[in-house]
Amino acid sequence: MASEKTAIHTDQAEWLELILHSSPFGIITLDEKGVVGLCNDQALIHMGLEPHKEVLRNKPLVKWLTHIAPLQERIEEVYRKGSFFFDLTELPIAEGFFNFRGRPMADGMLLTTNDLTLMKRVEAAALNAMLEGQESERRRLAKDIHDGIGPLLSTLRLNIENVHNRIPAGDPKLEKSVENVTELLHTIAQEIRNVSHALMPSVLLDFGLVSALETLCQMADESGQVHVHFFHSGLSKRLDQNTELSLYRTAQELLNNALKYAKAQTINLQLIQHPGSILLMVEDDGIGFDREAMKRSHSEGIGLRNVQTRVKFLGGTFSLDTRPERGVVATIDIPYKP
Repeated sequence: MASEKTAIHTDQAEWLELILHSSPFGIITLDEKGVVGLCNDQALIHMGLEPHKEVLRNKPLVKWLTHIAPLQERIEEVYRKGSFFFDLTELPIAEGFFNFRGRPMADGMLLTTNDLTLMKRVEAAALNAMLEGQESERRRLAKDIHDGIGPLLSTLRLNIENVHNRIPAGDPKLEKSVENVTELLHTIAQEIRNVSHALMPSVLLDFGLVSALETLCQMADESGQVHVHFFHSGLSKRLDQNTELSLYRTAQELLNNALKYAKAQTINLQLIQHPGSILLMVEDDGIGFDREAMKRSHSEGIGLRNVQTRVKFLGGTFSLDTRPERGVVATIDIPYKP
């Protein structure tokens, strides 16, 4: 009977080992002191450690997590407070992204890991395709405006000048009508140039992000409705094209939102490059809004969603600090290494 029980116990242990090491998820059990019991290779791989379970067995896990500070700190906090529930999502480790989940079990905790790297790459590719599609359509529209409407307006201007030269002397009403048409044509041409510039600013492609944002702010300031100031620091060289275009579109969207809705007297746009990141900030002294109420009513505009999409594509963070009558501070922080 004893040998039969031993055989059953051995079979259960073998099944447990089989399940443990066949799982696509990382699995680690920790006792009441945080010492590793069971551990599969997937967990070690996800944590950037050598895939040999004996490396960790019967040793405190946190000592091996100095390269993953958020996970190390969270596990230490769990054991300090005695609350064994936690979730860390999309944690970057080496070249990948991983979820870590802690759940209580008898006399300790069960830690599971999940590799999100492939999903994140597919998501990034999808975002890239979507954004590239938008930019391709903008380029097409800008070209159509430049090559199609531009020459037509030039021809129209020549015809108006021809009519103006044939006006009999001493007909002030007719001359005034032609002058009004000429002025209206000039206004239309200017508006079309502005639209074409917004669709695909040549200054961005030719001279880079700083020059493009200076021009964008200058055009907004010249409207006379609000004072727009641009500050930049640390950008001695051009960024890669995708980053420049995404940051420009983000700044453009935030500035347009401020111009349309803020009722501000002053808007400040800042672009600062730190050693490992780039900070973009748009601040206004306008009427602000209740963002929590906006979230509850699901009324956040397309503009803010576009900003969030672009920031996500760049792997950065987006925060919006605003209250009614307190203005808006929009901050984008993206990782960037030249």
